[in-house]
Amino acid sequence: MPNLPFQPFIRHLQDNDRSHNTVTGYLADLADFARWFEATNGEQLTPAAITPTDVRAYRQHLLVSRKLSPNTINRRLSAVSAYCRWAMEARLIESDPTARIRPVQLVSHGPRWLDRKQRFALQRVIEQERQLAAAHPDRRRSLWRARGAVIMSVLLNTGLRVAELGLLDVQDAKLKPRSGQVTVRGKGNKVRTVPLNAAARESISHWLGLRPEVEDAALFISQLLARITTRSIERVVAEYGHAARLERLTPHMLRHTFAKTLVDKGVSIDQVATLLGHASLNTTRIYTTPGQRDLEQAVERMGEDGWLS
Repeated sequence: MPNLPFQPFIRHLQDNDRSHNTVTGYLADLADFARWFEATNGEQLTPAAITPTDVRAYRQHLLVSRKLSPNTINRRLSAVSAYCRWAMEARLIESDPTARIRPVQLVSHGPRWLDRKQRFALQRVIEQERQLAAAHPDRRRSLWRARGAVIMSVLLNTGLRVAELGLLDVQDAKLKPRSGQVTVRGKGNKVRTVPLNAAARESISHWLGLRPEVEDAALFISQLLARITTRSIERVVAEYGHAARLERLTPHMLRHTFAKTLVDKGVSIDQVATLLGHASLNTTRIYTTPGQRDLEQAVERMGEDGWLS
């Protein structure tokens, strides 16, 4: 179907320098909603035509008729919600029809981490953003696009809490050609040293080469040239998650992913606990719990005759 109903919204995203992947993701999800809306209601989609009943019915359609996963459903509802919030700001509608629509609830099986396929998808988006930042003709927009890619790389490769990342100062990062570390101020004012792998060192070094000279000592600064807020970091992570088709991605999920990856590679629990700043090994033992993909791989080991191969 034509994407004409969404062109002003897409321009809004582009004017706010949202990534190509983010814009493409929103457009695909909104196009799906529009196809359903027009087939169901027999009229063209406009912001003013959307009602809470439509959004609830669409959610039910995705859940019952199409049997999509909760993550996919919630991602599409998130796109519709973003479209409606923009329409309110543009004064095209007076109230948000998605305001009281709840997402599909996920059954909790402990901490969530990204599997190998999801990590690959996210890493690919990070690399694409780095390339786009380097080629962007507007230096200011290039700077903030590059900052987002660096934040994602550091979170994935250090397991820092979102607040810990925000509190880092430039002097906290010590970089050498073959080693590096950051001094982290964690919970309860505890200070720990976290080593940096090659990917994290390269990312921080790249950012330091771009970071504007400002009075604030913060390693990561906002567009107001002050210390970045945790909310801004969370927003960066969520946008990268949407671009990688990973709905509701959070900094804490990246922390879980860092820890789970270490455990899967045979790193001892006490080492992982020290890297994460855990006071108790019991907190870290959650990463030895098998995830859904672990269980699927275990079942796949059974042959056609039902015996373990």
